[in-house]
Amino acid sequence: MIRRRIVVIKSLEFRRALLAGFLGTAAMTLLMYGWPLIGFPRMDIMVALGGAFPLDLSPYVVGAVIHLGIGIAFALIYAFLFDPWL
Repeated sequence: MIRRRIVVIKSLEFRRALLAGFLGTAAMTLLMYGWPLIGFPRMDIMVALGGAFPLDLSPYVVGAVIHLGIGIAFALIYAFLFDPWL
C-alpha cells in the first residue's frame, strides 16, 4: 500500500509574501518606466495588459490591477514552493 505524504507548510507567512509581491511589483514597475531614460525601449506593461480588455475604464487602471495581481501571485507561488527549503 502506498502512503501519501501531505506536505504542510507551517512557516509560510502569508502577509510577508503579500508584502514582498507588492514591493517587488512596484519596484519592477518603476524600473520599466525608468528604462527609457537610459536608452532602453519603452515598455508600457499597464497599457499592454489593460488594452486587452474592452472595458470603459482607462487601460492604466485595468492594467495596474492585473499587473499587481500577477506580481503578488508569483510571490505567493514562490513562497509556497521554496519556503520549505529556505
